[in-house]
Amino acid sequence: MKEKVLYCGMADDILTPLILVPNLSKLFAIDLFDKAYAKNNTWNGQKDDILQCLIKGNNKNSHHREIYLHYNKNTKIYDINEPCLIINEKDNDKCWIVDFTYKGIQRQLVYFHHTNFIANWDKQINGISHLMCMGAEFPMRETLLNKMIRERCISNCKFYDQFAVFKNTIKTKTIGQDVFINDLQNVLC
Repeated sequence: MKEKVLYCGMADDILTPLILVPNLSKLFAIDLFDKAYAKNNTWNGQKDDILQCLIKGNNKNSHHREIYLHYNKNTKIYDINEPCLIINEKDNDKCWIVDFTYKGIQRQLVYFHHTNFIANWDKQINGISHLMCMGAEFPMRETLLNKMIRERCISNCKFYDQFAVFKNTIKTKTIGQDVFINDLQNVLC
C-alpha cells in the first residue's frame, strides 16, 4: 500500500521518513526554514543537502550530521540501503517538488518551505497516513492545526514525535534520536 506522509518541521531530515515508512509514495513537508540546519545558511544549501542524502543514500557528508558531530563525536552514519534516482525537481519559491525513485517505487517530495505548519495547509495535503513532527514544537491544542489534522489525516493515521508516550506507544530509534509512534487518535485533543 502506498502511503502519504506529512513531516512538519522537517528541515533536511529526508532519511527518517524513508526509514520509518519504507512504502511512502508522497512525502509532504512544511517548514519555516531555519538557516542553522542549512548548508551555507541558505535554502539552496538545504536543498543540496537533501538531494545529496537521496543521491548517495546516506547522510555521511550532510550538514545535519556535521552539526550532530559537533556535539557527539560518535554520531552514526544513517543510510537507506541504496541511493535514489532523482527524476525531476522544481521550485516555485513556495513549494519545492522532487520526483525520485527509491527501491523501485516512484516517490515525490512536496516541500512547502518558508511556510508555517500552524496555518491552513495547501489543499493537496490530504489523505495523510503518517504525521511526523520530530524536532518541531507541535501545539496540538492550536485550533487551526487541530482542524487541519482532523480534516487531512485518515482515521488510522500514525503520529511520530520525540515526546508523546501513551498506551500502546511504539518506541524506535532513527537518525540518532528516539521516536515514539502512536495512533493519531490517542494524541488528538
